[in-house]
Amino acid sequence: MDAALAPWSPKALYQRLVAAVAEQEAVCQAVEESFLEGDHHGRASDKEVADWVRRVRAEAAKLEARREARARWDEGRVGGWR
Repeated sequence: MDAALAPWSPKALYQRLVAAVAEQEAVCQAVEESFLEGDHHGRASDKEVADWVRRVRAEAAKLEARREARARWDEGRVGGWR
């Protein structure tokens, strides 16, 4: 039974959370660079800029939520098994 529940152990969940933060940081970096590397011929339309800004904000919000979850865990504000 312990082996079956191992993926949901506190240690495994924390490792997944740390990995999720690192992965989201990479996603944010990729979204930021995608606009710069895009083929806009020196100019981008207002719609392209607005779409890009929306994507950057959405990904940054996910990153901030994951960082907050990790900070809460590190501070011991996650209950249930501590």
